[in-house]
Amino acid sequence: MLRATYPRILEGVSDRAIDVLRAREQRRLFGPGFSDITDFGSDIEPVAALDSSSSDLVVPKPSEHPELEKLFEMVSAKELKSTVTTLTGTFRTRFYRSKHAREASVWVHNEMRAVIGTNGTVSYFENSGFDQPNVVGRIPASGGDDDDDAEVLIIGGHLDSTCGFWCGAEGPAPGADDDASGLSAVLSVLRILAASGWRGKYAIEGHAYAGEEGGLLGSQNIARKYAASGKKVRGMLNLEMLGTRNRTSTISVMTDPNPKMSAHMSAIVKAYVPTAEMRNVECGYGCSDHVSWADSGYPVVCLAAWGPGDYNLNPNYHSRGDTADQLDYESIADFVKATLAWIVEMSA
Repeated sequence: MLRATYPRILEGVSDRAIDVLRAREQRRLFGPGFSDITDFGSDIEPVAALDSSSSDLVVPKPSEHPELEKLFEMVSAKELKSTVTTLTGTFRTRFYRSKHAREASVWVHNEMRAVIGTNGTVSYFENSGFDQPNVVGRIPASGGDDDDDAEVLIIGGHLDSTCGFWCGAEGPAPGADDDASGLSAVLSVLRILAASGWRGKYAIEGHAYAGEEGGLLGSQNIARKYAASGKKVRGMLNLEMLGTRNRTSTISVMTDPNPKMSAHMSAIVKAYVPTAEMRNVECGYGCSDHVSWADSGYPVVCLAAWGPGDYNLNPNYHSRGDTADQLDYESIADFVKATLAWIVEMSA
């Protein structure tokens, strides 16, 4: 499309070069950079903070959680690669308005059902206005799953993909890093918790959000639903673009919008994944799905390999070049460990 618009200027420039240049321009942003509230009407009031608090966060203590050693042993970079490769190879695009948008959700639902097995539940959360539901997997707390008022812990990543404004709803958008990498980590964590039999004080929900690239659409819908029904959320951890290759394994903790949750997550990374380079960067409003939960009054934190404006943000961002062969799966495995540690610490 870009070549058709500027044929003479781009004469002699390869398609690959155009993709890289376009992605480098786009990577000044991270995620959609906005939150589309059109469907919520013009009378939206800020959602009051709910009875879910990060005030009782404690300093991470690895010596008090020997069970994590067993969980860490179950982390598999090979499994993560298989998930990303299969997902990106199955669909030309997972864009939320593409003709195969729902099929991507069905694929995720089936995968989530397979990894959780009989140890929990999997359901769709339908979104109005587009045919791509969120997918929610749930592993019950140690005390059972009968109390609707009990707090939950949420981990999430988005299932949709895009190749930007240039290629329309059906253009090639493998979305390996953005965000099959985050989704692979969510599935891996659910598998490990289910297979190990680990249960904590809170139920664990793994979310796959639809329509993130359209303005955090799917996460807004479910976050507002939870808030409206008075659902208590102990904490929400968002996993966004985890696989960018670098000289070292890099875990960036977004410092906003909840500095206390971010500081706690930073301490967890340092304590449990000391071999990774831990960084703190600002994400900015609308950068990813955790913003939807923050807007609904819940405590949130986000992990990524690199943040907006970082020179090393994936140069294939929002392009056909964001493919499975470009990612570092050992680094994604470090994010899985950090997520497992966060769940165990938040359940202490």
